[in-house]
Amino acid sequence: MTPSQATVEALREYAVEKRRHDQRQSFATDLEAERERRRNGNGKGPAPGLEVTTARDLCALPEPPASEELLGPLLMRGQRLVLGAHTGEGKTTMALAIARAVALGEDFLGWRGAGGRARVLVIDAEQGLKTIKRRLREAGLEDTDAIDYARVPDGLSLDANAEQVAAVDARLAAGDYSLVLADPLYKLSSGDSNDERQAVELMRRFDAWRERYGFALLLPVHCRKPPMGAKFSIHEFFGSSAYLRGAEVVIGLQRVRDGYSRLHYFKDRDGDLPIGAVWGLLFDREQGFRRDPDDETAKQSAVDKVRDVLGGQPEMTLDQVVAAVGYTDRTVRKALRELGAESTRAGSQGEKTWALDGGLAP
Repeated sequence: MTPSQATVEALREYAVEKRRHDQRQSFATDLEAERERRRNGNGKGPAPGLEVTTARDLCALPEPPASEELLGPLLMRGQRLVLGAHTGEGKTTMALAIARAVALGEDFLGWRGAGGRARVLVIDAEQGLKTIKRRLREAGLEDTDAIDYARVPDGLSLDANAEQVAAVDARLAAGDYSLVLADPLYKLSSGDSNDERQAVELMRRFDAWRERYGFALLLPVHCRKPPMGAKFSIHEFFGSSAYLRGAEVVIGLQRVRDGYSRLHYFKDRDGDLPIGAVWGLLFDREQGFRRDPDDETAKQSAVDKVRDVLGGQPEMTLDQVVAAVGYTDRTVRKALRELGAESTRAGSQGEKTWALDGGLAP
């Protein structure tokens, strides 16, 4: 080991020990202050530092600036996005596509990435060098300096290894990152991914970093193998539910066949994404993921079609409506009930006709 390397190692160990010492001192000071406060009879009421405001004043605060958006409502500064998919179905490819859009200011699924001074840190806790180089080239990132890459194929123990925690903290403090992509989630700690307490502690650490440094966190997650014929859902995400509870956005990628996938929107705390919607995605190595243009065409429901038909031509018979909208008799009857359509009959033997409320002929 050269003297310079020895010096670096010594400084690193000193920094870790100093941080531990400072944390212990800070805790001891806070504890003594709390004891003193209680001895003086001030132990009631809100805890120190707990900011309280009225609902009116809170709602009067300005909305977060648009600059907080890194990729439309899909990815915001300070938020956690969890992306789930089964092994080999494209989650790492999509994660790198998101990173590229943010770093280079490009389009992804109709949203424009922040670009500009946005920087991305990728913590790869799984892939070997050969695979990483291939993936970066496929993503078109081989010539960019806006993305930093930390390669730790043996994984991390951010739940137990203080030196690793200090190293990540130092990197985050120095990097001024807009987005941190940590892949895969289960290799970021030495504990059991299904253990609730360990998952909570790991997410608490990442949440503290998000709050302190203001970056968005993207976590690709493996999914369990579903039962035969089961519908793809958020319940297939591997590991503790704690990983999902604190996430602002949860999406799932499902491969249907070569070159075609479905993107499921499972959760959005802010309500700006189409929760419950499923987008068809085309994929090839040259263009990456993109919306299926046929899927983007709004598909009218039976209710919508019946409304349009009767709005343009009231007093149609049931058979005429069925023929016009192309749905079954039963579906059309249900749509008529939902629309509150009114029926009339011309004489005792006349055939019943239908019109929307207020749309009857005079």
